Formats: sequence, structure tokens, C-alpha cells
Amino acid sequence: MAGLIDRVGPVKLRPRRLPPFQSLTHAIIHQQISGQDGYVPTLDECDRMTDAEIMERLTGIKGVGRWTAEMLLIFNLGRPDVLPVHDLGVRKGFQFAYSKRKLPEPDQLARYGVRWAPHRTAAAWHLWRAADSLDGEGW
Repeated sequence: MAGLIDRVGPVKLRPRRLPPFQSLTHAIIHQQISGQDGYVPTLDECDRMTDAEIMERLTGIKGVGRWTAEMLLIFNLGRPDVLPVHDLGVRKGFQFAYSKRKLPEPDQLARYGVRWAPHRTAAAWHLWRAADSLDGEGW
């Protein structure tokens, strides 16, 4: 050990002091994803991939579903044409904004959403805002 200490130097551990929930979340995610080395695309790879290619690659990871991949496309990669049709907020926003009696089914929303291409991310954002208004005083 003495030889190793001489080569490596003194311990430089500094506690991060993250809230335990955040620390555990990071550890669990890292553990789950690191077993699929090279499967999570790098940011540069994502820049060269289509939305569909990213969706296929990410949903191949255990525990990563369509919604999670869509949120990455929207909020991390800034992709402009993503409509998360399974998202409850998007569906509720559509129901409210278009005065529908019931929530649209994901396939119905996808068909309607074609008219918003290539700006479906902006449409989703507006539908989320509409759903948020339901929690307050509305419009």
C-alpha cells in the first residue's frame, strides 16, 4: 500500500453533499446504464442521428421507454418536431384547448399532430401550458 500511496498521492475525496435521493438516483442510473457500454449514444452521435434512430437506440435500454426518450429529445437535444402523444399533460392540454369531451387516444393525437410538423415540440409545449392552466384558474 505504501508504494501505491507514493505513486498516487494523498486521498482527494470531497463529499458532494447532494441530497440522498439525488445521490442514489445518480448511482442507480449509472449502474443500470453502464452495463450497456456504448449503447447510450454520445451527444455528437445524437447530432448525427434522426429522432427515430435515437428513439430506437434509447428504448433498447432496460427501463427507458418512449416517454423518457421523447423528453430527452425535447429537453436535452432541443429537437423541434417531437409530439409525445402518450404524455398525459399533452393529451389533457389537447382535450382542453380543443374542447373535447374525452382525452384523445395517442394514435388520434398523432394523426392530428401531423399538421403541426415540423413544429410539434412547440405544439407540445403549448398543450402542456394549456394543461397547467387547468390546475389554476384556467384561461
